[in-house]
Amino acid sequence: MVQRSGQQFVVPVMFGLLALVLAFSVFAGRLGAQVDTIASPVASPQTGECVTGAGDASAPADGTPVAGDLTGATPAATDVTDALIAAADNVINCYNAGDVDSLVTLVTGNLVADKFGGTVPEELLTYTLLGYGEASVYGDGRIGLPINYLAGDYQYVASTWVFVDMDGEYVLDEEILQTAQPEGDSVVKGFAVADDAAVSFPQGGTTAQLPVISLLGTNAGEAQHIVNLYYLGGLDTPTPEVAGVGTPAPVATVPEDATLVGTVSLAGGEISDIALVNAPVGNYVLVDTYDGSLANFTVTEPIVVEI
Repeated sequence: MVQRSGQQFVVPVMFGLLALVLAFSVFAGRLGAQVDTIASPVASPQTGECVTGAGDASAPADGTPVAGDLTGATPAATDVTDALIAAADNVINCYNAGDVDSLVTLVTGNLVADKFGGTVPEELLTYTLLGYGEASVYGDGRIGLPINYLAGDYQYVASTWVFVDMDGEYVLDEEILQTAQPEGDSVVKGFAVADDAAVSFPQGGTTAQLPVISLLGTNAGEAQHIVNLYYLGGLDTPTPEVAGVGTPAPVATVPEDATLVGTVSLAGGEISDIALVNAPVGNYVLVDTYDGSLANFTVTEPIVVEI
């Protein structure tokens, strides 16, 4: 269980203008089939009309990843790709507006179970669209649309959104994450979760600031673990007490002024990451919502090498 002191809903805030330290190539609209080049992250979260759809996120779902046939993918027709882009835009618009009532009509119960653990949370990171790819039709009849976006101000996400056709309307059924690989100098810090141990950074939870910081999570358990990353503030900001690995996990208390900056859903045995672009120096806390355990993480000042 995870508790927030004070208000439960926190609106993400911008920590100043993002420094343009990455060599991003700018693209607009539709990109290639594999979206591997991203736009400048100074773009604003997408806004637009939010239209109710034909889906039903309350439909039964067992909380496990969708067991679909993703083999034999063939390119979708241009009009299908256009329709999927319109559907994806609508999902983003409703998501960014915080219109959960409309959002749950645009997705299936499978999506909500796999991405959120069964319930759409109150605290959502706004999406800044970076580009779409070309749609593909899979063996099970569903259609995938590659998409890159920023979640909040710092989390870079590369994934494929998989839609199902419900009476002529495309409804989002699954998000397949790819390992995020934005351009720029990077560092990878591994963290681990399990059903019987607290979340932890086995090799230590400190790194110097680099343009890209990837927190690579490994789920050694069988249950699904939703892991959230919060920014606490500068290096002088107090950090919470944490439980040691293998000890009973406490209820995580995250300060009300902390800012959600990243999230990832890890199914049993899954490995995936929270990739941060231009993350600010300071203290963070990683929270495993499965058991309420947490681990502190720190980004220190960049290392300057004089030649």
